[in-house]
Amino acid sequence: MFNQLNINYYFYYLFLFSDIFGLFYILFFFCLFIKYKMAELGYPSGIHEYIFYTALILHPTHIYYGFSLGMNLCAIMGVTLYATSLNYWRNPVMSSYRRTVDTIVAKSSIAYHIYLSFYTTNRFLTTLPFLTGSGLYLVSFYLYKKNIKSAAFCHCLLHALVSIGASFTYKDYYLQARNIQFNNST
Repeated sequence: MFNQLNINYYFYYLFLFSDIFGLFYILFFFCLFIKYKMAELGYPSGIHEYIFYTALILHPTHIYYGFSLGMNLCAIMGVTLYATSLNYWRNPVMSSYRRTVDTIVAKSSIAYHIYLSFYTTNRFLTTLPFLTGSGLYLVSFYLYKKNIKSAAFCHCLLHALVSIGASFTYKDYYLQARNIQFNNST
């Protein structure tokens, strides 16, 4: 039933199949590698790190203020923004789900904080950093093709102003709550 010729054909087809499968396997991972490596970065290497470190250093400030001043929902939003920003800016690929998630979280968080800042006692001090930061986002879009370093600088300022505005807003709400408590106790 099995002679030497049949066994040779068997091994021939087995090796041929494994070679074709191996070729597809290598081609598949090569395409993935090329797609990953050729993905367009939002900012080139050496520049996007400035935005990453700005977010890494400044965002914990307003997260700390949020938790310590009793603004827990805002602090949780800050933690979410912190996580999505760091996740995106570590490797800012333009067409990635990480960018989409970061953009959605950032825009909704900033919109909520702007809403909160309208109901503070010092609206100018709390709203101005958010509105200026939002304006800098548009300026960074405009400067992106003309001067990428200036666009990155504007984005770094955006992160700084949002953190400052959030801290001022949390402090104002804390003082309002303390004032109401003090007035009710007397």
